Amino acid sequence: MTDLPFRSTPDLDYFYKDADREELVSAILYSLDRGDGIIKVIGEVGSGKTTLLRRLSQTLSENYQIVYINSPNLSAHDILFFICHEFGISLSPQEPKFFLISKLRDFFIQQHAMGRQPLILVDEAQAMPLETLEEIRLLLNLETDQHKLVQIVLFGQPELDVILSKPEIRQFQSRISHSIYLPAFGVQDVKSYLNFRMRKAGYQGKDLFDTRVAKFISKHSKGLPRDIHVLADRALLAAYSEGTKVIKPSHIGVVPFFQTTLMKLSLLVFVILLMVWVIFNFNPVQLNASTTNNPSQSEDLRTDLPTSEFEKKLEPKGLADWSFDDYKKDIKSSMDFIQSNSDMLYSIQLMTSDLASLQPTMVKLESQDWLEPDQLFYSINLKRSQFTVYYGYYTGYSKAINFINSLPNYILAGDPFIVSKLQVLSYLSDSIQTNITK
Repeated sequence: MTDLPFRSTPDLDYFYKDADREELVSAILYSLDRGDGIIKVIGEVGSGKTTLLRRLSQTLSENYQIVYINSPNLSAHDILFFICHEFGISLSPQEPKFFLISKLRDFFIQQHAMGRQPLILVDEAQAMPLETLEEIRLLLNLETDQHKLVQIVLFGQPELDVILSKPEIRQFQSRISHSIYLPAFGVQDVKSYLNFRMRKAGYQGKDLFDTRVAKFISKHSKGLPRDIHVLADRALLAAYSEGTKVIKPSHIGVVPFFQTTLMKLSLLVFVILLMVWVIFNFNPVQLNASTTNNPSQSEDLRTDLPTSEFEKKLEPKGLADWSFDDYKKDIKSSMDFIQSNSDMLYSIQLMTSDLASLQPTMVKLESQDWLEPDQLFYSINLKRSQFTVYYGYYTGYSKAINFINSLPNYILAGDPFIVSKLQVLSYLSDSIQTNITK
């Protein structure tokens, strides 16, 4: 080999185009070419967001004037000054905020007249203070009748979604034209990725990482490239020290088998001893007395409302005929199917509306000839009296994009967007957990 295959620093020579990575870059480019104002890219720590950002920068045409912000935890004033400085606008740091915005507006108009498009790329966007995010949003007010004078792509961790859901920044959320979620690698992608990097580094023999090792690395890295690199590098070093060219799971060094067996035996002994103690010390009379003499404590142990209570809560919203059992069954059925569908990576969030219109909306959608009724499912949020409809179980990002592009105008008006499998499961799980205990 002529290079180290598993360095932790991003290297575009090692950019892996499979596992939807190149498709995601194409999706961002498509959204930018369409003139979208804010695009959001979400990925877990170590999922390859920075590499994707750099690949995007490499792929953009020369018409884009790019500013890259990798330390966004600046104040509203400082972020404007930083953007001015990176665009080459000479200013004093003491200039007031309105003056900075005025200079940026003049610069954007000048670039637009020259056929150039200013673009701001923000890495680690979840670190932005709320007032700074709001200042970024206000830059989008600088526009012509047909074009945004500046476009913004935010790369951030899932915490960014939590921040953007806060009521005080809801206007920012409404400005996001496209949300993209970076998936983790599956087992086959892990295997291909490992051997791809080996060959890119100059290795010419047969595959060092077989399916068994790839499964092991996939399990302990959760499919995140940064952790894949750590484990693979560890395996190479261990194999080299043994003088072997065969990589084995034992080379990865994730808690040897004999240690896990010892821990399991220790836990089993502890559980047995605990059960013996409970059998000889348990007094049911005291327990009954304590619960009957304190009815409020007994009441606090209840986590589920009876069906009748649930229905009473829904009656004011016009859903008196909607059964709790039907609702719970639908949500649980959707979750089970999605969890068992290993090929699914994305779905499409079609719309969100008032809870009272759930039944007529679902009936109307199921009658449309442009969709398959068995691919429709929904979540419910009682706190907001809203429901959200999702459609499709897509194996690739481009397939979901193609479907959105084919939607009728009255659906496109609701601004449908692509959501990841993990995000959908989280919404469905939250629906059941929060609404049952409501």
